[in-house]
Amino acid sequence: MITNYTGIDAPYEEPEKPDLIIDTEKSDVIDSVKGIIEFLNKRNFFRYNSESLEKSQWG
Repeated sequence: MITNYTGIDAPYEEPEKPDLIIDTEKSDVIDSVKGIIEFLNKRNFFRYNSESLEKSQWG
């Protein structure tokens, strides 16, 4: 059994200094995804042009 698992037997602890914050009350899905992609691009996880995202791609 896994112990100290957030949401199971350990409480959620808000990070003191999060690397990324997505405010879903102020941003729609597209802008939120763009923010995540830009964050990952800046850290060289992968390269993707977030400007190419369009709402039509998300059904």
